[in-house]
Amino acid sequence: MRGEHFFRSLVQYLAVSLNVRSAFVAEFDAQRTRVRTLAVWADDSHQENFEFDIGGTPCGQVVLSGTIQHFADDVQSLFPTNDHLKELNARSYLAIPLLDDRNVVVGHLAVIDDKPMSADERELSIFHIFAARATAELVRRKAQQQLDDSLRREDRLRSERRRIEAEVA
Repeated sequence: MRGEHFFRSLVQYLAVSLNVRSAFVAEFDAQRTRVRTLAVWADDSHQENFEFDIGGTPCGQVVLSGTIQHFADDVQSLFPTNDHLKELNARSYLAIPLLDDRNVVVGHLAVIDDKPMSADERELSIFHIFAARATAELVRRKAQQQLDDSLRREDRLRSERRRIEAEVA
């Protein structure tokens, strides 16, 4: 299972495993100022993907620090301008950065709940397992995109070469 279906299953099973209201996986843009979700699970169903600026969000803390961010309770008071937290009636937030092979944050996996959330050893172990698999899929997608781009460039070059050879002949 790959791509969108993989990420949809991943966030659903993560939310169920940790017994939280919402889970999502997201990737950052090249400038790492915006986030685009790849899959969202909230209120027992898949939700539409969305994009947002990371300023004033706990997601911004993930990209800035490159470390796990855990806000066990009252996360809305720490990020009062974040409308998404308000919509979810969020009280707690836990996120882990997804790091590429150069240790650059390329995305993150997050869970949000409407009750306080601990981050005990068991929960963190589960979270790390899901994050490792999400990272592997993001890296695979990036490699596939680079391969596809290379093949398209190669096809264009072949076409251009055939065109030039036809003109010369």
